Amino acid sequence: MRNVLVSSLGWTPAVVTEVVDLLESEGTKIDEVVVFPTSSVLPSFYALLIDFKYGPYKGEKKIERRDLPFDDIRDERDCEAFREIVEKVIDEKREEGGVFISVAGGRKTMPLDMMLVARRKGIKEVYHVIAEEMRGISNEFSAIQKIFDLKGIAEGKKEAPEEILNFIISMCHPKGLTLRLIRIPTK
Repeated sequence: MRNVLVSSLGWTPAVVTEVVDLLESEGTKIDEVVVFPTSSVLPSFYALLIDFKYGPYKGEKKIERRDLPFDDIRDERDCEAFREIVEKVIDEKREEGGVFISVAGGRKTMPLDMMLVARRKGIKEVYHVIAEEMRGISNEFSAIQKIFDLKGIAEGKKEAPEEILNFIISMCHPKGLTLRLIRIPTK
């Protein structure tokens, strides 16, 4: 049975890898991750692609991006469209195995919409992660995503400088943090 993590994603890509790593430390193997970045946070997705390829997972986990029909969530219609996309992904992935939901990233409406879908679909494995020592996007990542072509690096079209690979991997798998995985009741 394959386990899939369905995750919202914003400017902090580490929330995705932290949930994967914490679930696996508790004995739940994650084989695949599906994320929903808005176009404005695509550098976070590319950082995850780089990490999944060159970091601790060494290409053994699949990561998939589901495109959204809007640049950013601006109104109820966008929320409804997002819910429909999440619901479709959950239905697809349930046929393959277990589905776990992470509501740690993205616009605040995204985790709320994901929670509504999870509840409607009867998904009980809904998680959030908190890194007590860090909050939000780092200034370094903000600068790196402006200077380097993360998409080109992630897709193998550009050579990645070693220091950028090391930065992204350490950003996605931070050491020395107190991480808490919180299971959110869906009843």
